[in-house]
Amino acid sequence: MELCHELPSAGHQGVSRTMSKIKDKYHWYNMTKDINLFVLSCDTCNKNKKASRHSKCPLTKYHAGYPMERVHIDFMGPLPKTKQNNEHILMMTDQFTKWTECIPLPSQTAEVTAQAAINEFFTRFGYPFQLFSDQGRNFESALFKAVCDLLQIHKARTTPYRPQSNGQVERQNRSLMDAVRCFVDSQQENWDQHIAQLGGAMRSSVNRSTGYTPNKLMLGRETNQPADLMFGSQSERKYEGADSYIIDLEKAIKSAHTIARDKLKTSQERMKRDYDLRVLEKSYQPGILCMF
Repeated sequence: MELCHELPSAGHQGVSRTMSKIKDKYHWYNMTKDINLFVLSCDTCNKNKKASRHSKCPLTKYHAGYPMERVHIDFMGPLPKTKQNNEHILMMTDQFTKWTECIPLPSQTAEVTAQAAINEFFTRFGYPFQLFSDQGRNFESALFKAVCDLLQIHKARTTPYRPQSNGQVERQNRSLMDAVRCFVDSQQENWDQHIAQLGGAMRSSVNRSTGYTPNKLMLGRETNQPADLMFGSQSERKYEGADSYIIDLEKAIKSAHTIARDKLKTSQERMKRDYDLRVLEKSYQPGILCMF
């Protein structure tokens, strides 16, 4: 095996090529297993060859079952500075309803981030049980952790080699930037003037994973859009009092949430199936020798 793999004339080829060279001339019991182990354990290959496929774990699922159970938080920027000195956009997305808040900010310090999250999102819709972020210094600062501890919010984060765990909000980032490009002027200094309306557009658009708009799942109703003001709202029912409205609202919310949960579960199962097809998983037994 050394002659057919390690010599310069052998070239430290991979398993299949080394196997082919040896099988042409030699044969022994369990040779396939031995050659596999020999080549995959080669120190020279492991130190100098870059793997074409990195090992991955199968995708794990986190299924949020109600609004504000888990909120994903991230930053976009720096962007061109506006007249209001804004250079960043704080993005927060509720995992269940897909409700997204987009907040222009002059900086992304922990103090500014915490103040914006509380004043612009949490005081309106309640405090989340879990806040999920990447490993940005602002989210990992002592101040931000102290705020989460004070509010009894469980702080979670992505792992160092898997930042796509925060994909909920990163997908919204892409959608927002695609929309921003359609409205900014040539100097790109007025993007913050459009963020509020673009955020409203995202919340009034049907999400493919849930089958509903974020407005419907978070508020229990659709919000009026400019077209509704011109042609009239689809909802024609008039309520005599708050009690009858609340009864209908509760029924509508329960029905929408039940359907959304089923759709989210189906969507996550499909995503996991597609992802796991590309997984190169390795398992290690206790006591196995590792190179470090």
